[in-house]
Amino acid sequence: MNWNEYYMNVAKTVAQKSKDPSTKVGCVIVTKDNKPISFGFNGFIAGCDEQYMTYERPAKYMLTIHAEMNALIFAERTLKDCKIYITHASCENCLKHLIQAGIREIYYDILDTKGKMMDEQRKDAISRIIKSTGVIYRNFNTGKDFLDEIKS
Repeated sequence: MNWNEYYMNVAKTVAQKSKDPSTKVGCVIVTKDNKPISFGFNGFIAGCDEQYMTYERPAKYMLTIHAEMNALIFAERTLKDCKIYITHASCENCLKHLIQAGIREIYYDILDTKGKMMDEQRKDAISRIIKSTGVIYRNFNTGKDFLDEIKS
């Protein structure tokens, strides 16, 4: 097993900590020489009283923190030139924050183009972000770049 396979498996394991019954997302941030830095999964604000929260759509979109954002928050160090492995392709908001933090390689396992998180406007925004920054944003399984993958 190579490092890419190993860390994608770690992201899948981290995803299991999510309480979201419909979408469990996990990620791991590693240095360019494959040392782990931070982990994250999607969920509510840590320590909140969950009786006031819901995983029902569309409210959950406003109440949960994405896996990537949790990993960024908990990293507590520079992420310049780091890589991230994510079970699901990032939305445009997370992608902006990952790149702004210094991450240059992003690998995802699942690209769901049918859901709200990847509609045509978001695909366009992500395409613009990738083209303007030159970041690697690639499907882990196929090796296809996001831009090539959304064409098919």
